[in-house]
Amino acid sequence: MDNVEQYFGPCLDYRQLDDAICDLYQMGIDIVDNALSSALFDTGEMLQAYPFAAGYPLEKHFNAGTCDCDRGGSVVAINASVPVLILNACLAYSTRVDVVTGLPQASVGKLISWDSRLNLLGELPYAPESPADFNNLFEKIITADEYQQGSLAYALVLYEIAIRHIVLGHTGYLKKKLSLNVFMEFFSARETQMDRQLSHCLEFLSDQHAVRGIASKMLNGEYRSEASALLLEDTSIPTQDYLVRGIVTALSIVFHLFPSDEVSLKSPIYSHPNPYLRMQWIAMEIGHEVGSRINYHDAVMLPTAWVSASLHANFQTPGNWRYFAEEDLETKVGSPRSFSDSAYQEMLNTSKQWRNTLWKEYSPLYRNDGSGRLDDP
Repeated sequence: MDNVEQYFGPCLDYRQLDDAICDLYQMGIDIVDNALSSALFDTGEMLQAYPFAAGYPLEKHFNAGTCDCDRGGSVVAINASVPVLILNACLAYSTRVDVVTGLPQASVGKLISWDSRLNLLGELPYAPESPADFNNLFEKIITADEYQQGSLAYALVLYEIAIRHIVLGHTGYLKKKLSLNVFMEFFSARETQMDRQLSHCLEFLSDQHAVRGIASKMLNGEYRSEASALLLEDTSIPTQDYLVRGIVTALSIVFHLFPSDEVSLKSPIYSHPNPYLRMQWIAMEIGHEVGSRINYHDAVMLPTAWVSASLHANFQTPGNWRYFAEEDLETKVGSPRSFSDSAYQEMLNTSKQWRNTLWKEYSPLYRNDGSGRLDDP
């Protein structure tokens, strides 16, 4: 099997990390394994187990990618900085959340605005080169004075959701056939070599695939950890609503780590949809998948608004949604739909045009996956 370094450069040997930190990295590897271990690869002569590898390239930026291997199968790469950046963000956020309700801390129904804003990093200040460097980074985060009032259990639950979404979004499609040898989340070649509509569609389908699976399985009792069990013992709201609030919170945090220089929702300039729009679409997808099992207003709409407001008021983030949220709200004046609602419908229509082609021609093979490729008679 080809290895990750062959395509993405030197990788972190995460097995040399301290045990608790190693577990954070092993989680991503296990998610890839669970997603692809039952996949099959057609050699042209026979079906065999789908070859794959996963690893953590030594980069300081928030990025992830995938590519085809020369001999079939694929590689999933998550920059080694990503677990650091996500845990830092989740632990910082946990200091200003009510873990009993899963909503930002409030007083008399109003969001608390703190005197200082905690910094959620979109990249590390330098590129660590060794396991010892990463051990030191995590130690600084966990022992930081400003994080001592936070909830490590809550931060770990958000971390797992975030990592799961990122990883699952890079296991669905083979990308070399889409004109790029290496398909990165943020990559200059993607901006210039791929049709923007197709690129946006791929992100939508990846988000859709990942968040629907996460929401459904979490509500079915899967993905339960010691940390989530601890939180669920004390929550004051229905379990299902609390879990979905966690999904909304974790993904809102992740998308706030993505910077955007766009000046309007109506004028996209990047290969990715605007992070604000992606979160609005994810909220809709959660409703389609598990809406009948939750109080949608309390589990999705309320935290979507409150978490965004808290991230704006109490944290310094690479991405700022306030302007886009206001623009979106203005578009609904005198109109039955906001811009994000209309864009969501357009993306649904676009995705239908691509879904069968992408699924049947580019994705790994699974038995009885509904595509008709390996369905039992």
